[in-house]
Amino acid sequence: MSKKRKTIKIETFLKMANDMLLNSDDKMVDGRKGIQTLIEQVLFETNNYNGFRYLSKEDMAQGHNYKSTTVGINMEGIGNTELFQNTDMTRVRYL
Repeated sequence: MSKKRKTIKIETFLKMANDMLLNSDDKMVDGRKGIQTLIEQVLFETNNYNGFRYLSKEDMAQGHNYKSTTVGINMEGIGNTELFQNTDMTRVRYL
């Protein structure tokens, strides 16, 4: 008896990765780096890479982990030179 091939839709995989990047604990930076590497590789190899954007304080408030305080970009009325000051570059959402 042959086994059915099991696949996952890219959209499902992308949603899972984005949820993990949003909802992981602040100190899980290395885990988020791994997720970024994996999702980028899959998206590039399947011709589905459409870029990313950094998560703001408002984005983080939409997450399920209310203890997470790190953001990818500061959007609250500061100059362009401070957009990435004291931020976490692993707080992103892939498009």
